[in-house]
Order: sequence, then structure tokens, then C-alpha cells
Amino acid sequence: MLMGPIVVKLVQQEKLEGDFRFKHMQIRVNAEAAAFFRAGHVEHMRTDRRLQRLLQTQRELMSKELWLYIGVNMFDYLGSILSYVVIAIPIFGGIYGDLSPTELSTLVSKNAFVCIYLISCFTRLIDLSTTLSDVAGYTHRIGELQDALLDMSLKSQDSEILD
Repeated sequence: MLMGPIVVKLVQQEKLEGDFRFKHMQIRVNAEAAAFFRAGHVEHMRTDRRLQRLLQTQRELMSKELWLYIGVNMFDYLGSILSYVVIAIPIFGGIYGDLSPTELSTLVSKNAFVCIYLISCFTRLIDLSTTLSDVAGYTHRIGELQDALLDMSLKSQDSEILD
């Protein structure tokens, strides 16, 4: 639910970063030719446009990741509070009114341990979702790279057959 849009934006960000790095490398390699043709202003505008698209995508990615991190951290911090609320309801409801203070303390301690352990396990699962969204984005980009390399290989083989 929260990871889907993040994966899409992460893939888009990775693609735009690659495009920007390629443009930067292209300018470095062709700097002399661009200077002779007085293309500095045009190259500056093209590069700036790519940079602005990249920055906008990064802003959008950060705003989407914000909600994921808020959910993860809220669950982290509210987990311990929730464990004591769960224990407090039956205690103040009078269910354990017949227990001595020592027995009640033991019960609270055991229940707190179980609740906090359970919440800790859920927290670890939720924490994995942030890593999983990054892995899914990178996997998508690697798949695109493999497809492009396969297409290039097939075209190369076709041209060798025709020659």
C-alpha cells in the first residue's frame, strides 16, 4: 500500500540520475566542440532541465517516503505505550483484583514482555518494508538494464548474420 508508489518513484529517480550523469559525462567529453560551436547556453539549459526534473522527482520521492517513515516510527514509539495500555485495561477493569501486589507485578511483567516482544517483531517487519521498497526499485532497474542488453545483443547478432 505504501511501498507501491515509492517503488515507482525510486525507479524514476534512478533513471533520471542516470540520464543526468550521462549528460554530465557527455558535456565533459564534448566540452571543446561545444565551446567552438558556442553551444554553452544550450547545453546549460538542457542540463539544467534534466537537473530540475531529477530534483522534482527526488522531492516527490521524499514526500512519499515521509509517510512510510512516519508509519514505521509511529509504530516503533507507540508500541511500548500500547503494551501497557493493553495490560492496564484488565487491571483497572478489576479482572485481576484478587491477586496480591507481587502476583500482579509478575503478571504485568510477563504480559509486558510478551506484548513488547510481539510489537518488536511487527516493528522489524515494518522496518523491512523500507528496505524492501528500495530493493524492489533497484530490481526493476536491473531488469530494464537486462532487457536493454538483450536487445542490443540480438541486434548485434542480426547485423552479423546480414554481413
